[in-house]
Amino acid sequence: MTPRNKIFLSLISCITLGISSHSYAFETAAKSAILLESGTGKVLFEKDADLQLAPASTSKLMTVYLVFDALAKKQITEDTEFFVSENARSQEGSRMFLENGSKVKVIDLLHGAIIQSGNDACVTLAEGLAGSTEEFVSLMNKAAADIGLKHSNFKNATGLPDPEHYMSARDLSTLAAVIIKKFPEYYKIYSHKDFTWNGIKQGNRNPLLYGYDGADGMKTGHTEEAGYNLVGSAKRKNMRLISVVTGLKSMNDRGIQTRKLMDYGFGRFFMRQIGVENFKIANLPVYLGDNDTVTAVIKDVQQFPVQRGTFDAPKFKITYQSPLIAPIAAGTKIGTLTVIDASDNDIEIPLYAKETVESASLWGRLMVSLQVMFGTYKTPKIDNIKSATL
Repeated sequence: MTPRNKIFLSLISCITLGISSHSYAFETAAKSAILLESGTGKVLFEKDADLQLAPASTSKLMTVYLVFDALAKKQITEDTEFFVSENARSQEGSRMFLENGSKVKVIDLLHGAIIQSGNDACVTLAEGLAGSTEEFVSLMNKAAADIGLKHSNFKNATGLPDPEHYMSARDLSTLAAVIIKKFPEYYKIYSHKDFTWNGIKQGNRNPLLYGYDGADGMKTGHTEEAGYNLVGSAKRKNMRLISVVTGLKSMNDRGIQTRKLMDYGFGRFFMRQIGVENFKIANLPVYLGDNDTVTAVIKDVQQFPVQRGTFDAPKFKITYQSPLIAPIAAGTKIGTLTVIDASDNDIEIPLYAKETVESASLWGRLMVSLQVMFGTYKTPKIDNIKSATL
């Protein structure tokens, strides 16, 4: 037997996953860009998405991520107060206008960091959470590694220029997707259009919030070195898109390019559903069990983006360790269903055992062993479902 057994399925009576997103002649003036379907992480468009560039204030996504994480782990609360140091108060660039020596609640600092893009708020959060900005930066880089950001390095909590402070468009989109998935209750702050502190009302700089259908976040950034950057997110029906554009020449440009990118995504793709709860995909062969096969199922409803206007049948691939050896407990992960399209962004869905398969009796194991010894053992055939798309 081979160590791995791969079975390709062609599913009929369904619309294709679509041809490569690069086949459509979409262009952007951004230096680098990416469009991501948030739920699956599937890339619908990219342009030089792994370039390591100055992120400016879009890197505050990581600053805020660490605070959200601390709140989720109950290391702090929304009402925890952090001291405003002279270092924080004197930060250049966009500010929340904190007063030196004051104490400010975490929830207010988050609003100042997200909506007002306050560098003073970010440094106060960093110092309050980690004791110093240097230690906080270490936490930022550790979190980046844990999340899987491969083209990012942090040197400060604000995004102010530093030659060793950089992110890629791909990493920004990945981080944005993680924030949305892990912290939905706090992600809502990104949709607020203004915030007032110390008698000063400031508006959210995200242009998507002012009239783009479904927009509810995320973060702008600008320095002379970085140009005008924007990480955006919008949801329509059951599809959420995350866009990143970098290196634009003006605030107006980054808004226009982001809208174009979002329009491309919502116009060219829609979400397709596969399966229902405990949906059967195949009967996989089992060795030395009281049953020759185990039912492989998808635990939950799965959705994936499909490109409109194409009609080639999609393909699925089942991958599992061969042989599956009993005993196998119900609910055990036993393989992977891969949704295949013409791009390089296949979607992997875990498969689980629907029922328990106990070990065969002593007599049953002996009979199988004799069959293997004399070359008469036949692996049970795979009973594949012919159509798994609803």
